[in-house]
Amino acid sequence: MRGAGRGIHVSSRLRWTVAAVGVTLMALSLPSCVVCGEKYDLVDLTTENHTVELDGAESVVVNVDMGVGQLMIGGGAKELAEAEFRYNVAEWRPEISYEVVNGRGILHITQPDAEGGKSAPNKAENRWLIALSDDVEMELQVDSGVGEVKLDLGGLALTDLEVDHGVGEILIDLSGHRVSDMNATIDGGIGSIKVIVPSSVGVRLDGDTGIGSFKAAGFAKSGGAFVNDAYNRADTTIRLSIDAGIGEVKVLTDEA
Repeated sequence: MRGAGRGIHVSSRLRWTVAAVGVTLMALSLPSCVVCGEKYDLVDLTTENHTVELDGAESVVVNVDMGVGQLMIGGGAKELAEAEFRYNVAEWRPEISYEVVNGRGILHITQPDAEGGKSAPNKAENRWLIALSDDVEMELQVDSGVGEVKLDLGGLALTDLEVDHGVGEILIDLSGHRVSDMNATIDGGIGSIKVIVPSSVGVRLDGDTGIGSFKAAGFAKSGGAFVNDAYNRADTTIRLSIDAGIGEVKVLTDEA
């Protein structure tokens, strides 16, 4: 694993998204700041680049755990992972670990002190931009607390995706060609969820919402689930399960 000092290769699509949304935590109206106790101290805005090499792994499990901030994950990395981190709270400096066991790589990217009891100052900023390899079979697990999550995963060789998000918007793009089946589970607390799936891949959707709306454009009801036109005739299948608390859920195909 190589740390700060080497530039990262990130797709222009992801890079543009960062510039477009351009939010700080000040705009997130964090519940923890309504009754403010002890706060984190701010430091100068820091940018770190990290590269993680595949190191011979034939498949990889990637676990990303972010307590507060803005998270973007996509493909296009020349190595296993190439990431850029921007933060101005010293305690939020990410921790990265990687090991290969019997040909299986295990990568952890974690925001420490995520449950330290302190609240975020209004001008706190924490942005992670992570590019992953398109060329290795991968399971991706994302656990995020408060903020925005944007996952552009269409080019990745994903077999499993798990997203657990507390408060904020979730955008997940799974469009693109797939060569293997995938299971995807999304658990959202408060905020909108939008998922884009490929029309050329069979998709079975199970959705459960608490307070809010549920829309599945390009899908038809089939038993207790929703399926797209390609289901039962495509070579590959995505089994998608969404459990939402409060907010709007939209699932649509890339042709809807």
